[in-house]
Amino acid sequence: MKTFLRVNLYFISFAILAGGIFASLLLLSCNHSSDLNEVLGDIEALDRNLAKEIDDGAGFGWIEANLNLARGDNKNLLAERARELKKWREILGRDDVFAGVEKKASDDVNAEISRFLDLYRKAAGEYSVKIKGAPKTGTSEFGGLFPSEEISSGEDREGFGFAGYDGSWPSISDNEARELLRQKLISEKLLLTLFKAKQNGEPMELLGIRREPVGDVDRQRIADEALSVDSIANVLAKREGTIETYAFEINFLARTSALRTFLNSLQYPFLVRDISVRRLENSSSSFTANNNSSTNSPFAPNSNNIAVNSKTLPIIKDVGSRFTILVEYVLSVHADLDLIKPLCSNNLLAECTLGIDDIEEGAETDEKLKAFLRRHYPWSPPPSSSISDLLTVLGSDRDSKYFLKQAFGSK
Repeated sequence: MKTFLRVNLYFISFAILAGGIFASLLLLSCNHSSDLNEVLGDIEALDRNLAKEIDDGAGFGWIEANLNLARGDNKNLLAERARELKKWREILGRDDVFAGVEKKASDDVNAEISRFLDLYRKAAGEYSVKIKGAPKTGTSEFGGLFPSEEISSGEDREGFGFAGYDGSWPSISDNEARELLRQKLISEKLLLTLFKAKQNGEPMELLGIRREPVGDVDRQRIADEALSVDSIANVLAKREGTIETYAFEINFLARTSALRTFLNSLQYPFLVRDISVRRLENSSSSFTANNNSSTNSPFAPNSNNIAVNSKTLPIIKDVGSRFTILVEYVLSVHADLDLIKPLCSNNLLAECTLGIDDIEEGAETDEKLKAFLRRHYPWSPPPSSSISDLLTVLGSDRDSKYFLKQAFGSK
């Protein structure tokens, strides 16, 4: 036996070693088999969870489509805003009509309005435009043309919307007086346009101008010349905080040719908002067609007149009418704060809105906000306080001055 062990020592050692390794591998295999079963169980559980999540999310497939629609709407909105702002720039023009107004004090405005009343009462006579309280002359230019709308000629004189300040000046703040001065400057342009619209030999009678009050003192003075903008807000371009205008209503008697010339001569920033025309019952007008006993209609052809009247004439001529024109004068247009206010109420809403603009992927919130401001406020920036509110919601450490400088170059 000993001889056998000596001869086969290496073989026996190898067999023992192989048996040990096999036992170790067998034990390891059993352990891994248990782990494998656990992993397979985890995979099956994940498959079930994945299927459940897919099933739960099946009803939200419209989100991506809606996001694409929102991006398209955002692009269209920017294009519309650009066109709108371009048109408002065209309307506002470049002339600074109100240069120097801010330097005027209340007494300066008093003198300006007094000169205005004297100057345009005189101008009305020079253009042969009849106004209330004008001195009577021997001319009969206006006689019988507007008999149904005669104005009583007493001591009252035409005030062109400022009759309450004719000969007296109240205690009024400089700011309110400056607004009166702005309206006076607008009225000058409006009146001059009307006077120039009168054709030589044609009648015109100014019935009056109404304007919107500019303050508490003005409301007490303006009386019958006040124009209530609240009652006509639906026809005005004025929008609080966005579009600032002054509205005027001018009433006059004339013929249609004067109205056409007046409307064609009004230039931006005047906007014509409404026109009312009422033909005067007793105005001198006649039909050019021959109404004889054999023709019932003034439009029916008359063989006797065809050869004689070779020139086309209007059916009605010399028609006097009362015209009421509502106009607005655009003072300024501001950025639309409605884009900022909703974003200041919710962080998620703000982040999602900023993300619609397709800024480069991974961009920081600050970069998205700068891009948003540049795109949505191409004309002028929103107020600094609005940006500050939005920064608070977004959790940005920057201040509003940083964004104004980065997005608009403001100091």
